[in-house]
Amino acid sequence: SRARKARLWPQGRRAADYLESILEKDGMVPASISHEGYSAKPMHSYWDGFWTLRGFKDAAWICAELGDPASARHFAALRDRFRADLLTSLRATMERGRIAWLPGCAELADFDATSTTVALLPGGELPFLPRPALEATFGEFWRQFQERRKGGAPEDRYTPYETRIIGACAHLGWPDRARDLLAAYLEDRRPLAWNQWPEVVQRGLRSPVFLGDLPHAWVGSDYIRSLLALLVLEREEAGALELGAGVPEAWFRSGFSLAGLRVPGGELGDSARAEGARVTYVLSGTAPCPPGGILLRWPLAGAFRRARIDGKVMEGLSGTSVTLRRIPATVVMEQ
Repeated sequence: SRARKARLWPQGRRAADYLESILEKDGMVPASISHEGYSAKPMHSYWDGFWTLRGFKDAAWICAELGDPASARHFAALRDRFRADLLTSLRATMERGRIAWLPGCAELADFDATSTTVALLPGGELPFLPRPALEATFGEFWRQFQERRKGGAPEDRYTPYETRIIGACAHLGWPDRARDLLAAYLEDRRPLAWNQWPEVVQRGLRSPVFLGDLPHAWVGSDYIRSLLALLVLEREEAGALELGAGVPEAWFRSGFSLAGLRVPGGELGDSARAEGARVTYVLSGTAPCPPGGILLRWPLAGAFRRARIDGKVMEGLSGTSVTLRRIPATVVMEQ
């Protein structure tokens, strides 16, 4: 609510001003060990960079919501400048390290797909990042994941922060990989009956190894955020919501439904089912349609040829998604 934003913004403003004050001359935030992988020596971590960018984006938005256009312009300019510097640093590190994927930090040009996820969720930077580098990053993670599941990887333990990558697959339009990751991580809950994860998972159930925090609430929240991303994504730059971006075809075939899902402005309900070459969505709820609409994904191979909204044939509408401008609504897509 606006009242809650107004109550909390003074503290948020001080945090945003502090972030601005510590930016280095090259536009980066200082080296740190907030990413625990760099605890031996502070690094200029892109994990820190994307969290900082998220903060500047939110500061600009909150100021606009609270009717402070001057501050909104200030933080929007800071956001744009910091994003440009961050992308410049990423490109330079990739060139210096001769790598195709997005690096974890500027000094090492290291591979760290798990921390790179923050650029997509909650960072919302998909439209600004080079698509080939994103696909190389998460494609290499997928290769390593498969090797580990087959027992061919040199390291047989991992941190289940990796559940974040389920959401990254939703952003990239890889629903089948998202499904396989989800199933694998659910199998690796420790102990399984506790329905949670420790900080470190080892393949050997009885191996005397470090487990870290157990249960690990951050891992749990990563899982929840990723699961929600399969069902509904906020396409921030388009001002749109996308439904079913990470839902595999098998789920559509069996049918699924959501109720009371919290989205900006209210609640959203959705049921969807695929029968033959037809997909039906039924949407309800109190939430208004966002400015960019609600995108409904065609989950089957190829594209749909015809679409009806509330029984009315939509002339000339075909492809791989339908943009809805109002709810409630029933949408039928057919090949």
